Amino acid sequence: MSEPGSSLGHPTRTVVVSSWFPALDDSSKGRFVADQVDALRATGAVEPLLISFDPARLTGGPLDRRRQAAAVHRVSREATRSGGAVFSSSGWSGPPGVPVARLPIASGGRGIGARTHHAQDRRIALDAVAGLLPADGRTVVHAHTGYPDGAAATTLADRLAAPFVITEHATYLGQQLGQPELRREYVAATRRAARVIAVSQSLADELRAAIPECAPKLVVLPNAVAVDQFRAAPVVSRDPNELLYVGYRTKSKGMDTLLQAFALVHRVRPTTTLRLLGRSPSDEVEGGWRRLADDLGLGRAVCFEGPALRPDVADAMARASLLVHASRHETFGVAPVEALASGLPVIATETGPLREILGDEPARFGALVPVGDAGALAHAITVALDARETFDPQVLRASVEQRFGASAVARRLVRLYEEVLAEGSGRPTPRATASATWSPPAEGLATPTGGTLVVALDTAKAARWLAALPASVGSRLWVVCAAGSAAAELPSGLGRVIAVDLGGRDGFGSEGVVQRGRSGAVSRLIQLAHMAVAFVRARSSGLQRDAEMRAAVGRATADLRASLGEGADIEVVCFDGIDYLAAEHVVASGLARPAPGGMRWLADQGAAAVDEHSGRLPSVAAAAG
Repeated sequence: MSEPGSSLGHPTRTVVVSSWFPALDDSSKGRFVADQVDALRATGAVEPLLISFDPARLTGGPLDRRRQAAAVHRVSREATRSGGAVFSSSGWSGPPGVPVARLPIASGGRGIGARTHHAQDRRIALDAVAGLLPADGRTVVHAHTGYPDGAAATTLADRLAAPFVITEHATYLGQQLGQPELRREYVAATRRAARVIAVSQSLADELRAAIPECAPKLVVLPNAVAVDQFRAAPVVSRDPNELLYVGYRTKSKGMDTLLQAFALVHRVRPTTTLRLLGRSPSDEVEGGWRRLADDLGLGRAVCFEGPALRPDVADAMARASLLVHASRHETFGVAPVEALASGLPVIATETGPLREILGDEPARFGALVPVGDAGALAHAITVALDARETFDPQVLRASVEQRFGASAVARRLVRLYEEVLAEGSGRPTPRATASATWSPPAEGLATPTGGTLVVALDTAKAARWLAALPASVGSRLWVVCAAGSAAAELPSGLGRVIAVDLGGRDGFGSEGVVQRGRSGAVSRLIQLAHMAVAFVRARSSGLQRDAEMRAAVGRATADLRASLGEGADIEVVCFDGIDYLAAEHVVASGLARPAPGGMRWLADQGAAAVDEHSGRLPSVAAAAG
């Protein structure tokens, strides 16, 4: 396609299903999906809708978790029926003009049963929203990852009688396919799919070997990278001593190898620095990397920074002299492509996708070294620093612009959509509940006469998330949270805070008592007896806590209604599973209307308050960094 528009005579409507998408709590997660969706919209040939998810964390023992999961399912189904704004006009820090839904799902195990609840929870959410979506013969359902999103989205594709496409990105594919329950789900999804896209040839080879029957459907189509947002800065404007890493700080990303290699570089070039943009999966993991840097004697030579938004990443890549990338396993390599688009040489470990990106002559664009070899990585870095003036930024940029640029990839994807729509055979007849028409969502949050009640009993979590919202959104929120020291961390300017005194009980689980100093059957019987007593006490305590929470939410709803006047529309937003359980009564009694999402949804709705989606919206992760 050389011109915008569809060869079918009308735009293709693509319903993209992806758990990975930029959100309030992580503005960089799934950025490659956002870039692809934005590029599709820009072609004029596709009208994309994005469905992502709002995880409600489950806590406590198996019974608590099952009750919470059931409450999430019931309340979210009621939210769809009650006519709430399921789709926001744009996502938080996502592309403007692309409607985004954040469907609530229960997040966490239930203590028993198969491990496929990740797909089942998404399947329930997608089935509930299917009736709002068009089944008009020009819709394609496109899921990112085969499991859980692809496995769940088959239900949506069947409801809409739409062709189904999967793009696989996951680095943990082998682990998934090694589990029989997940493999069955994955294979079923590929059978329903018209095409299975792998983002690299290496990943396609892995899929073909693992699921030979999907080979005829396999297509290699890389991630769409927004190369236009990066500039090829000249060598003379760069810091000659700065190395840059962009990404998650995990062992699978080779963070240990990178730090060890940098320590070797720093010994011979003590003015060299390493800047790390990203985050670790937990405070514990982050602390481990910082301790390793200290143990290696790196001190202030390593700068640990939080996740950065796109303009800040572009600035960092225009400033550094090398991008360093020590990953043990990759399915693509967005940061290396962005670096080359910035005219920044890439020193990386030789995974299949990085070989595809740097090509058969990697020395022209940086270097490739064996995975896990800190010495080889250090040597390649020092050689490249010595030769930094020999790298031509324009040559580096040209090597990726047409292969991975978002507009070029989008045009290829448009043609693929047209192909599967034209094939159009073997699809079920749409169920009558599917919508024949689609209306774009309105901007903004709630109605002028309405109010929003936020139930967030994990007060520390609420404080982090609410602080990232625009003040104009926070001022309209009434927040029900647990009393305690964390309540003091809530941002100022909220409409009202109702702190519930739970008497110091967390009530989220039950623990057995381990008896020591005895042995054999007597010890085991005593231990079981103590566990049974502890369980009964915890259940009693938990039921009392649940009653207190329901009562507190009921009082807050009544107070808000009195403040706004009878007939006011009150929408209740829940964070975690325990919050859905606490709010379920006011929803069932008709005192409040459930929001069709949680905190991510609330942030998407409030994004309209920030000037024209500037792309510089904050995130919880960025603030924490």
